[in-house]
Amino acid sequence: MGIDAVLEWQHLSLKVDATSTKDESGPKEKTILDARSGGLVVLMGPSGAGKTSLLDCLAGRNRRATGRVTVNGTPLDDSMKALMAYVVEDDLFYETLTIMREFGLRKVSSSLIGGVHAHGISGGERKRLSLATDVLGDPSIFFVDEPKSGLDSFMAESVVMQLQRITQQGKTVLTTIHQSSSELFAHFDRLYRLGGVRWTGKRCDSVL
Repeated sequence: MGIDAVLEWQHLSLKVDATSTKDESGPKEKTILDARSGGLVVLMGPSGAGKTSLLDCLAGRNRRATGRVTVNGTPLDDSMKALMAYVVEDDLFYETLTIMREFGLRKVSSSLIGGVHAHGISGGERKRLSLATDVLGDPSIFFVDEPKSGLDSFMAESVVMQLQRITQQGKTVLTTIHQSSSELFAHFDRLYRLGGVRWTGKRCDSVL
């Protein structure tokens, strides 16, 4: 069973090759930033701002950054990976398997997953399947990279609402988003805009 987890980070900085075209610039915040159990924390910024790189650093997937990352006050290390789930922007499923086979459960729909070579579920449904797959492992912290990428506004809100439901189970969720509509913003508990902290606190108390 997952535990209540408080993820904190401070003085994070990532140096990259100037010729790199990847999203690898990093924040250099002097304040202690955090994500807590039961909260949906959003890292927002334009392409190239470093959203994915920051997510990778916080999840321990990128060790080139300097700074401090802790979980419940303990420095992040490999032993904490069991507490985490990372949902990449491009889900990794076998197109020709059914959802039943992907989960290995009889109660799940027998719809084909599909993809480039096989018709199946929609992009939004694939993203929700990615989240559902990781929920089975009962992690305490979810890292979700660009969950609304390639989705229309309805499906994007549906996926964000699923993230919100995950936090209601006491989970910590950090996700990256390029930009947000007012409808999506209503679901966020905390927003960090890369390039500087514009607001940290309750959504209802903020003015953007």
